[in-house]
Amino acid sequence: MVAGPYDLMLFDAAGLPTGNLAKVMANMAAVEIWPAPARSGLIEAAAAHLKRLLEKLPSGEPKVSRPESKTVRVRATRLTSPNDGRHVPGG
Repeated sequence: MVAGPYDLMLFDAAGLPTGNLAKVMANMAAVEIWPAPARSGLIEAAAAHLKRLLEKLPSGEPKVSRPESKTVRVRATRLTSPNDGRHVPGG
């Protein structure tokens, strides 16, 4: 389990999603599918559905698959598109 100042706490110790997962999904959707707004009800329903699925797993079965602990560094890259700058033609 990841712990530290950069842990977003998307999942609890049992591997079930926390309320933070829906918040992160909403933020990601706002970036990925802008200008179409993400519906918060749909995102919250998806997170709740995931939690129900994980809770149904047999008690002896791990709820999440955890890779070996390794440090991974990710470099952010800015992607550009024809609508970069949030200008919508005709808007």
